[in-house]
Amino acid sequence: MTESGERRHARVRYSSGTVMVRSSKSSPFVEGSLIDISVSGCSIKTAEPLSVSPEDVLELRIDLSTLVFRAIGFVRRASAGSLSLGIEFHRIAEQDKSDLETLLDYYAEA
Repeated sequence: MTESGERRHARVRYSSGTVMVRSSKSSPFVEGSLIDISVSGCSIKTAEPLSVSPEDVLELRIDLSTLVFRAIGFVRRASAGSLSLGIEFHRIAEQDKSDLETLLDYYAEA
C-alpha cells in the first residue's frame, strides 16, 4: 500500500486520519481528511476550499488515532478550488517524526 514515484519517502495510504489546517494564525482551522502520508508530507482533502497556492505555508493538526501531532508545511500541489492539497512538512517535532516513522513502517509492512 505504498507509493514512491519521485518522492523522497514512500507514502502510505491512510484514509482514517483527520486533519485540521489553516493558512495563517488569524484564519480559522478547516477540517479535512488524510489521503496518504509519509515522514516528509501528506495529501489531504479539505471539507471546504482554502485560498492557497504552491509555496504557501500551512499549519496542520493531524490525528492518526494512535498519534496526534502538529506540523508546519508548504503547499506543493493544490487542485482547482483547493480542496485537494499536497503538503511537504517543513517543521515537525523530532519525537513526532520518530513516532510517525514507526507507525508508517507498521502500515507499510501490513
